[in-house]
Amino acid sequence: MSRSVTFLLGALGWCIFTGSAVAAPAVAGTSGPRIAVDAVDFSFGRVPNDRAVEHVFKVSNTGTKPLVITRVATSCGCTAAMMESSVIDPGTSGKLRVQFNPKGQKQIVTRTVTIHSNDDSQPTLAVRVSAEVVSAGEEKRPGPPLRRAHPAEARLSFAGACLKCHGPRSAMESGGKLFLSACAACHGPNGEGVKLGE
Repeated sequence: MSRSVTFLLGALGWCIFTGSAVAAPAVAGTSGPRIAVDAVDFSFGRVPNDRAVEHVFKVSNTGTKPLVITRVATSCGCTAAMMESSVIDPGTSGKLRVQFNPKGQKQIVTRTVTIHSNDDSQPTLAVRVSAEVVSAGEEKRPGPPLRRAHPAEARLSFAGACLKCHGPRSAMESGGKLFLSACAACHGPNGEGVKLGE
């Protein structure tokens, strides 16, 4: 056995004996800057058309190297976005301020803000803000009641999207709780019936 092989085997035995680890090669994709946000969607709700509103997204770096924000772009001139800091150190976060000006807008609008960074696994990340724009003063009034979207024909059993409203909320539900969860939407809480489309 050659001296070099004997040396390597001896070194490996020493590491095992002392409990020290042999450095492993870095795994691709686990190092470098990594961008993350606290939410990709935010709704302002009902907003008046006479003043701007603002929301702050939390942008984090979950990687091992500094995250550099190279550019922030908006989908419309009515929306402005700015990072408080263009460099985010590993394990820390920064603030992305998004301001929406509803002047000249109407009804429900959605705007996109695209963050460009040096994260090679995700060079662009999009977040969205939405709002229901109403005339000044209307935002304080309650909105119209929500209407259920039912199929054209009544169904005796529910499947697919209908299960979101009519399916049991828990496997433990039974009796009255099961009726309120799965049946009362059409039959009424006391069995009095409800017209479809109301």
